[in-house]
Amino acid sequence: MLPTGTPPPLETTIHLRDGRTLVALEVGPRDGTPLIYCHGEPSSRLEVLLLGEQAILQGVRLVVFDRPGIGRSDPKPGYGLLDWPDDVAEAAHQLGIERFAVSGLSGGGPFALAGGGRGGDSRPSSAPRCGAFRACAILQAGSAASSEHGRKLCRVRRVDSCG
Repeated sequence: MLPTGTPPPLETTIHLRDGRTLVALEVGPRDGTPLIYCHGEPSSRLEVLLLGEQAILQGVRLVVFDRPGIGRSDPKPGYGLLDWPDDVAEAAHQLGIERFAVSGLSGGGPFALAGGGRGGDSRPSSAPRCGAFRACAILQAGSAASSEHGRKLCRVRRVDSCG
């Protein structure tokens, strides 16, 4: 839920170099601390609406992409978990995001870790030279948002430095 009087979420269709599209939905200030959130499964970019209020209150630019074949993003045959960081790096660059933190919940946890697990600079050699993945805000996979533990994990906190 978004606070009354805040701008509506911004939806963007991103055209990747290989011809596919990824669709992003974001909330929070455009100049806020960028956090790319990997939605759970089965879910989509619309999951950002559950976290929007806290993102806005904390000054976080929260961005969620539909993964390939989910929501409005194009599928890619043979797509694997380790392909995700390349798509995110390219899409983030197109959104003007050079450096960002990554988090994920439930089925999104492995996707968040896929980029963060690469360490320092995760940009593929074919990608634009944009910001590195920093998986410093990973949410524990498998917790239901309806549980007390799940509600605690769904709180978005401002990330000033990933260390």
